[in-house]
Order: sequence, then C-alpha cells, then structure tokens
Amino acid sequence: MGIFSIILVVFFLNEFTILNVEVYPVDAYIVENEVGFNLDTDKIHFGNVPLNSGGAYRQMSITNVYDEDVKVFLSDSGMINEFVYFEVDGENYENYNFVLKSNETKDYKIVFKNENLPLGYYDGEIKIVVRKLYKFN
Repeated sequence: MGIFSIILVVFFLNEFTILNVEVYPVDAYIVENEVGFNLDTDKIHFGNVPLNSGGAYRQMSITNVYDEDVKVFLSDSGMINEFVYFEVDGENYENYNFVLKSNETKDYKIVFKNENLPLGYYDGEIKIVVRKLYKFN
C-alpha cells in the first residue's frame, strides 16, 4: 500500500466518520470582588469571577442518541484556551475524548481556572465532536 493510499484512508476515516459537531461560545469576566451570574442561553457564561477566587465551572451532560457506540472529543480554543479544562470522572484534562455507548449519558464539568488572571474579559469556544467508533479486528 503506497503512502498516497495510507493518507487517503486516514483522510476518509477522519473526515467522513463525523456524526455531529457542536461549537459553544464561552466567556468570563475577571472582576475585583463581586460574584455575578449570567443565565442567558446564547453562550456558556461563567459570569463574574472574582479576582483570585480560583475560578468557576459549568456542569454539562452529553447523551449518545445513536444506535451505535460513538467517540466524543472535547476541546477549547480562543483566549480561554490556557484557562479552561474539562473535569470528567474526577480527573482533569486540557482536551478529552471518550467512548459513549448507545443511549449512555456522561456528565462532565467545564472549569474556568482563575490563577491570578488580570481583570478583564475572556472568551473562546468549546467544541464537541462526535464520531463513529471504528473497531478494527
């Protein structure tokens, strides 16, 4: 099998196995000493996070609605990239992927860590990619 064939197979497995992609805008304000909540549904809002507070989190769930097992990829980007991690089953991850069985639901947290960040506005995106799970024999 030539290098071109290998590249083509990898391309097809990566590109045509995507079942769903969701992108959520995310934002947070680091403020002097006030807590604030934003319950608008246009973004994942962390609200006002007090300076030196440690941070804030949002609890999320994902359910596999497909008739087959899937692989889920969680990632972040933008200004928040260095300040957000995912907490799944008590463990912390910068980026995370896991398998969801058909009709299974998994809870996870998106955590905005405030480690001496300067006052200001921080934003970015959370991306959730769901792919077919290939099982090679």
